[in-house]
Amino acid sequence: MPARRAAVLLASAVPVLILAACARDWLPSGNARVLGWHDEEVGGIPSCVAYLEVSNVGSVRIERSSLSLRVFTASRSYFRTLVLQTPLPPGGLVYAELSVAYADPGESAEADGGVELVDCFFE
Repeated sequence: MPARRAAVLLASAVPVLILAACARDWLPSGNARVLGWHDEEVGGIPSCVAYLEVSNVGSVRIERSSLSLRVFTASRSYFRTLVLQTPLPPGGLVYAELSVAYADPGESAEADGGVELVDCFFE
């Protein structure tokens, strides 16, 4: 009887293990990175323009990507979130651009700081 009980427990655990192993295959999975940035005037306003790359590294299409960035200068940090509504198939790649206007025309991310990806979310 103990052997039969062990077989029943094992049989009930197998579907749970399979679901746990495959759960990642059902969720969108992506990578994002900052390719570079520079300072320029956008509409006559001194700004930082950042260039981003988003790739789908999973097996499910990404419908939306949310990228949170920090642009920092010697004076302050600026936080912005960019939401891309571009569907991205598995293995796909998309490029994006984000501009952040400076509060003070004398600020510069190019000389005094930089741009970093703080967080990203894919759905």
